[in-house]
Amino acid sequence: MYANPLALENGQHTIFLRRLPNINALKIVLRRFFRFVFFLLPFVLSCVFYKLRQSSSLAGFPSYMHKHT
Repeated sequence: MYANPLALENGQHTIFLRRLPNINALKIVLRRFFRFVFFLLPFVLSCVFYKLRQSSSLAGFPSYMHKHT
């Protein structure tokens, strides 16, 4: 059998799942994840609004939003 690099990860994940009653670690991971998501959120929203502003079907809506912000 060849050494599978995923076997070590799966072993770590099962160890992590066995420690699941330790909710504090899970809370820390979720807090970091949500902080990362909220950090990226403005960039994603600005990109989406830029694409919407360029599209012809919703051309009036983003320009209206842009005037009133």
